[in-house]
Amino acid sequence: MIIARGLRALGVADTGSVPGTFEVVLESRQARANWLQARRWTDSVPGTTPTRLSFLVDVNRPRVLQELHSPAPGDIWFKTRTRYDTAGAWQVDLLGWRTGTDVLRGTAVASRAAMSPLERLMPHTALLQAARSADALRAGPGAHSVRYADASTRQPVTIEFDSVSHLPVAISSPATNRTEFHGYRDVAGVRVPFRRVQRSNGQVTGVQEVVSVDLRPSVAEVRYQVPAGYADPPVAGPPRATQVAEGLYRLDDMPGGYHAAFIVGDSTVAVLEAPLGPQFTAAAIQLIRSVAPGKRIARVYVTHHHADHVGGLGPYVALGARVVVGNGLEEAIRRQLPDSLKAAVRFEVVSGTGVFDDGVARVQAFEVPNTHADGNVAYYLPSSRVLFQGDLFYIPERGDVPPAFPVTQALRDAVRAHALAVNLVVGVHGRSGTWEEVMQSLSRGRLR
Repeated sequence: MIIARGLRALGVADTGSVPGTFEVVLESRQARANWLQARRWTDSVPGTTPTRLSFLVDVNRPRVLQELHSPAPGDIWFKTRTRYDTAGAWQVDLLGWRTGTDVLRGTAVASRAAMSPLERLMPHTALLQAARSADALRAGPGAHSVRYADASTRQPVTIEFDSVSHLPVAISSPATNRTEFHGYRDVAGVRVPFRRVQRSNGQVTGVQEVVSVDLRPSVAEVRYQVPAGYADPPVAGPPRATQVAEGLYRLDDMPGGYHAAFIVGDSTVAVLEAPLGPQFTAAAIQLIRSVAPGKRIARVYVTHHHADHVGGLGPYVALGARVVVGNGLEEAIRRQLPDSLKAAVRFEVVSGTGVFDDGVARVQAFEVPNTHADGNVAYYLPSSRVLFQGDLFYIPERGDVPPAFPVTQALRDAVRAHALAVNLVVGVHGRSGTWEEVMQSLSRGRLR
């Protein structure tokens, strides 16, 4: 009864009349945890450029095609296309810089779990999902709500309705995550909300504005196919340490696909970057100990404060390693450590430039002023002419050298200012590249 009344309020006669497909374009602004990926860690407001999300949802097949156009500080863009269906998922990088020509695959279980909330992007298909639920529908916490179990995740889903208009006004799943619907308009005879407010534990976490809605989109099979030029990557082997210069090793095939590096000195080891989390660091420490048994990890060089670059610091700090950071980033790093380590961490701060002696390798540290992350530091090993950097130059594991983002120009300018002779650039993302490839990237224009 509640579902039928809600469908009629939306302009749909019954479940058999619900449009089984829709295409919606959203502009999204996130409102919390912004500092973890912001240019300045003290930033507390979203950037001025919203993320654009496009979804082509076929509820009856079921399958979903998603395109993400997401900005990061410094005019860096992520543009991906992802397909979900009951058999699995695939994703490609439309700009070809992060994952190049690789097709990334996802499991059937994960794909089905991702599809369910995407089917609930529109209230009329959310009600259709509820009506199709194998569970007996029951009244929710109020007289104007309905609750059921998500078919894929088994999490409870609650749909709330306005007591007067009977329009769906919110969906919660689980109870702490709530999406509110506002600004209903008529689209091809169906009422559609054009503003979505997301909350977690009562606090606003994001706002999505609907740019366009099509309730009769083309679902031609070609739209759901992997674009030409992309292919499955070779099967990754176990994590390994690849020697790139005397005493310098790059960490390859690591969890999450990120890179880091380490320098083996006479009696100690220094690590370049601690990305992602403890799982990455556990694999890194195992490799370090296999290459340099008995040598203490004394220092970790950090490029910048973004969460994906420092999430693995904890185990190193627990071993007593000092952390090298750019000026003013100490508190940003401390906040991302477990509570038990916040007081224990010891910093070495690079203010402009710094020089460190790690046994066989002398390391020159220098800040790189750029618009992606303030306090970003690059590290140069003059004995091997190797430069280690994070997020300033991108080159995929497979695929051509892409055009540059503006941060690559900032890296070039800093290298020239310090008169460094660079042969090889080792980055946290993608394969290592030559300095000639850096210049080639810059010559190809600018990624958008």
